[in-house]
Amino acid sequence: MPRLIIFIIFLSIGTAQFLFAQNQETLILSLEECIEMAKAQSPYSAMAKYRQQASSFDYQAFRSSLKPQINFSSDFPGLRRSFANVQQDDGSPKFIYQSQTYSDVSLDLRQNIPLTGGNISVFSSLSNFAILDTNNFTNWRSSPMAIRISQPLFQFNFLKWNKMEAEINYDLSKLEMVQELETVAANTTRMYFELLTAQQSLKRAQINVVNNDTIFQLSEGRFSVGKIAENELLQSQLNQMNARTSLNQAELAHKRAIEALKIQLGLEEHITVEAFIPDNPANLEIDPEYAVEEARKHSLTLRQNQLSQLQAERNVKVAKSNNRFTADINASFGLNQTGATLEEAIQNPIDQEFFSVGINVPIIQWGGGKAEVGAALTRQKETQARIAQSEKEFDNDIYFQVMNIKQLYMQLALSGKADTVASRRYEITKNRYLIGKISIQDLFIAQSEKDRAQVEYISNLSAFWLALANLRASTLFDFVRMQPIGGDY
Repeated sequence: MPRLIIFIIFLSIGTAQFLFAQNQETLILSLEECIEMAKAQSPYSAMAKYRQQASSFDYQAFRSSLKPQINFSSDFPGLRRSFANVQQDDGSPKFIYQSQTYSDVSLDLRQNIPLTGGNISVFSSLSNFAILDTNNFTNWRSSPMAIRISQPLFQFNFLKWNKMEAEINYDLSKLEMVQELETVAANTTRMYFELLTAQQSLKRAQINVVNNDTIFQLSEGRFSVGKIAENELLQSQLNQMNARTSLNQAELAHKRAIEALKIQLGLEEHITVEAFIPDNPANLEIDPEYAVEEARKHSLTLRQNQLSQLQAERNVKVAKSNNRFTADINASFGLNQTGATLEEAIQNPIDQEFFSVGINVPIIQWGGGKAEVGAALTRQKETQARIAQSEKEFDNDIYFQVMNIKQLYMQLALSGKADTVASRRYEITKNRYLIGKISIQDLFIAQSEKDRAQVEYISNLSAFWLALANLRASTLFDFVRMQPIGGDY
């Protein structure tokens, strides 16, 4: 009975594993397909696109605020019941308990003027006030049309500068999305080659297990007839056990690499991924000076510097404006009328005017205004120095990124040849060992060199493609197709 139970358990496990394998869907993806999939459906790509959409809505809201705004407001019905201060005929005040109703409606058309920093509005209103007592007093007031103008003079024009900053921030949001997607592409490239490395390590470990099993069996046969010493037999047995340990480690690393890439690509649980070695770009030639020039045209860094410079200039102008003569002009003209009835309140309206000039002149500040301007100017110089330094560092970084890619491209060609030579040497050495021409130490040395050459080639291939992806993210320029990247999104 216990044996039957154990048999049923193992049968159930085997059946479950078989059904799971049947439900698995394998995607064999190229590097380019993997990158495009990550840009389209990776959670990180979605977050970058959402951030850009939010910035786009912010910019639309700001642009809308510069257009004419129409607002309707009302306050009705209103009721107030309390003691009111009522002036008597002799001029003395008296508190009288009253019940009052009131209502008010207005329609307002307002337009900001970014060029001057002022605003103009046209409005119309109607009001009613009534006292609910024995006198039953009612009064209406109408203003069919009125124009109001407000204009600051010699002041900082916030509307104008907000408009310039909003336009730069909107451009930045688009460039930030492009750069974030290129960063996703670079991370996907890294994970793709981590999977490819894990695949190659697993394949190499599986082959090494088979080879070392064969070698150990052959060594046992030779030892039994006295052709080799026990030390050589033990060495082959030790290599067999090490090969099996390496296989277990390679299987775990392979599963981890698959799951990491699936998360990056936003794939479902039942899907698995397989990578293959990409081709190298043929005759890839990147001029470092040209790369720096294109990076200056398209990169995010210099646009951010432009915004920092604009904000520093704005702070200087605000500081100067706060510490000098300023004025405000306010004027309005319109028609209005009152009456006991609505009909009376809208007949024969008379004009109403308002005009005022307000001024502000700092007289004694004990050096505070001068210090405020000095601080703003000093921070502007600091910003300019920082921008100049960052641009030099940016140019230097792009230049040496290109030089690194050139070096990796040459190393890749050499390591590819080394991989081919080491694999061929191992096959020859293995065949010679099988016919007893060389020792087992020579075979293991050839195997180790073969494995090291394969690892070196995949490592150089990964470093090359990752460096190329990082250069794309830094410059926002595709040096394979020779075109800016921003238009792709």
